[in-house]
Amino acid sequence: MNKKVSFNGEKGCVIVSDTEALKGPRQAFEIDVILADVYLDRSDSAKYFIGRPVICNVVDKCSGKIVDLEVRL
Repeated sequence: MNKKVSFNGEKGCVIVSDTEALKGPRQAFEIDVILADVYLDRSDSAKYFIGRPVICNVVDKCSGKIVDLEVRL
């Protein structure tokens, strides 16, 4: 869980969770894009490669559930 520091003039610094401000699911999402460490090549010729897949992951910040998972070339 991510923590952030907020400053309150009377109490000083207070560490709070960034999910405490959310009122429910579908209010905020975390997006992560990863370039996979896999090279895809053609089966008929090893000197031509197709590319490296990109994995895109979207997670609901409140519930932690995966909303979308996409693999692209």
